[in-house]
Order: sequence, then structure tokens, then C-alpha cells
Amino acid sequence: ASYAIVGQTGSIAIAYKRTGDTFASLGALTGMTGGYAAKEVVCTPDGVYWAIGTADPASGNRIHFYKRTGDTFTKLAYPAFVALAVSAMAFDPTGVYLFAGGATNSHSRIWGYKRTGDTFAALTTPDPGVGYVEPLSLTWSYDSTYVAGAGAAYGAGAGHTVYVYKRSGDIFTRIFSEGSATSGGYALAFSPDINATYLAMAMLANSPNTLVIYKRDGDTFTKLTSIVYTSPTVTAQNPTNLVWSSDSSILYVTSAASPYLVPFLRDGDTFTQI
Repeated sequence: ASYAIVGQTGSIAIAYKRTGDTFASLGALTGMTGGYAAKEVVCTPDGVYWAIGTADPASGNRIHFYKRTGDTFTKLAYPAFVALAVSAMAFDPTGVYLFAGGATNSHSRIWGYKRTGDTFAALTTPDPGVGYVEPLSLTWSYDSTYVAGAGAAYGAGAGHTVYVYKRSGDIFTRIFSEGSATSGGYALAFSPDINATYLAMAMLANSPNTLVIYKRDGDTFTKLTSIVYTSPTVTAQNPTNLVWSSDSSILYVTSAASPYLVPFLRDGDTFTQI
């Protein structure tokens, strides 16, 4: 069996269970408050711990934590969280660390949590270094050493489109950032190899779409290429996700309009749309 949580308006989050090809509702989760639907839902790799982020301005509770035991979801204690509308979240591959990002009208922030057993504790807020850029995507390296974020810029000097933190214990230090005043990073993904060799970012540079590839050498991230790609049916359609094949040989960019899926083939450090 596998599970999913879907957010609806009115602070409702409904859990589903899949058995074979059948999806059955387990009902609405208890403890959701405020009146805003879930914007982001993530879980640990084992599917036990879940985080639901909302944009609720009424209750300072922007992230709801749950533990799944069998088909039962139990709400966990709520740690402190800065008053942000959550726009991106990601658990690390070990299920111990959670990064969340969001924005208000005046600032953007990255917030970190550490899980010990059933307890989530807020870590010291990492140096955001992202100006007024709202984080729209967060991704971890395979070994949980690096976490990267991408966001949408709000004007000249607004901040960094992509930024990378390195984890040492519970301390996260920003080691790389790059900005743009005219574009936004909408999706971000480390390659799944154990060395996290590549960091890909899909961005909308006004028109058309652009895929940016960075290569990691130690703590140094170097831009390899920026590939402008368009489709015959849509121009400047915001990308929604990036997915690598398990061997890092193919990178897929998804969007909400036709052709929906654009693949790129990697040959060494060269990426070609196919």
C-alpha cells in the first residue's frame, strides 16, 4: 500500500490509500486550522512522517506535522515557525531534516527543522541571502550534505534565483548563490548520483523557457550551460518540476501545458533536448 494527502479549501487535508490500482479515502486529517488549503505536502522517504504547509495568515501555524501508523495519521507537536506563507518544502533522504521556504509582503525566508523521534525542532534560521525571492523549489543531494533552493525574482536587485547550503551537523552555511532580475527559478533538482554531480534549474526568463545546468566540484558550483527551449504549442509556460532518470542520463522538464514533458539527454557534460 502507499499513501497520499491532498489539500482542499477550508483547511481540509484528505488522506488516501492505494492498494493495487484502487485509491480509497481515509478521510480528512484532524487538527488542520484556519481556512487555507495545503500548498505543499511532503513526507519522509519511508512515508511515516508528513509535513503540510499552508498560507494561513490567521493561525501562526503554517506547517502541520503528522505521523502515520498504519492507516492512521496523528498530529504531532508544533514547533516555532516564522510567519510565512509556505511555498516550498523538502525532507532530506534520511527523513531527519526538513527545509521550508516562504514569503510575506516584506521578506522571504528559509527555515530548517530537525526530527528526533516524533519531535520536530526548529534549527537556527540559515542565512537566507535571497532578498525578496520567494522560494518555489527545494532539493537535497543524495547524501543530505547539500540543499538548494530556487525562487522567482521580483525586480532589479531583488535577490538570488538559485542558492545552495552545505550542512555540517545541524549548521547550514550558504556556499553559492546566483541572481537574476528578470527571471525566476521554478524547479530545481540535484542529479541522483551519490556525488550529486549536477544541479539543474528550470526557469522562466520572460520568454522562452530556459534550462540551466550547474556542475559541482567539491563546494564549487559552476554553470555549464543555459539551454533555451520552446515547444510548438506554448511559449513561456512556467515549468513545474524536474525529474532525473535513475542513472542521471536523462532529465525531464514538466509544465502545465502541452507538450507537458520535455526530455534532455546527457552525454558527459553536454545536455541536448530530444
